[in-house]
Amino acid sequence: MSTIPRGTTSTGFVPLAVPKSVFLGLVWGSLGFSLVFLLFRIYVRQKVFQRLFWDDFTICVSWIILLISAAIWQSMIDDLYIIYAISTGAISPPNDLVAVLKQYVQQTFAVTFLNLCSLWLVKTSFLIFFHKLGHNVRGHKLIWWTAVVACIIGFLISVGVQNYRCISGTLAEMSGGYSTFQRWNSSTLTSDNDVKASAVARHTGLSYAGLFGYKPLAM
Repeated sequence: MSTIPRGTTSTGFVPLAVPKSVFLGLVWGSLGFSLVFLLFRIYVRQKVFQRLFWDDFTICVSWIILLISAAIWQSMIDDLYIIYAISTGAISPPNDLVAVLKQYVQQTFAVTFLNLCSLWLVKTSFLIFFHKLGHNVRGHKLIWWTAVVACIIGFLISVGVQNYRCISGTLAEMSGGYSTFQRWNSSTLTSDNDVKASAVARHTGLSYAGLFGYKPLAM
C-alpha cells in the first residue's frame, strides 16, 4: 500500500463518483455473493452424486483467482484514488511517484490478467459439463470441439492483446506513449511528475470496468 502524502487540496477538485468504501464493498460483496452459489453447487453435487467433477474443480479454481484479484484491489485501492487526485492537481506528487505509478499499473495489469483467467476457467467448466451432457448426441463432438477451439482462440487473443510493457517498460510505454501526455491540460500539469501521474490516471477509469459483471453468475 502506498504511503503517498495527501498534500494540500485545490479548488475545483471533483472526486471519483464511486467512494473507496463503496468500491471495496462491491469487490468483496460480489465475491461473497458468488461464494454462496459456489457452496450451493458443491452441496448439491455431494448430495446427489456423492462426488465432485472436473467442472466443479475448474469453478473452484476460478473463484480462488477472483479472491486473489480482490486481495490485490484491497492493497492498491489507496493508490488508485490518490493517483487520481494527483492527476487533477488536488494534491502534490511525492518524490517516489514514478515507483508508485509503476507498481500501480503492474497491479492493474495483474488484476486484468487474473480476471481473464478466471473467466476462461468458467468457460472451460461449461465445456466439460456439456461434454458429459451430450456425448451420445449425434454431431455433438463436432460442435463441442468447435467450441473448444473458439474458446482457446478467444483466450489467446485476449491474452495476446494485453500491453506487456506494463510489466517492465518505461513509464511512457506503460502509459500509452508520449502523445497521451500531450493531450492533458497544460494548466493542470505543473511538473514532470504531474504529467506522469496524469498519463497513468487514464487507466483508473478502466479499472472499474468488467469487475463485477460475471462474478455472481459464473459460479
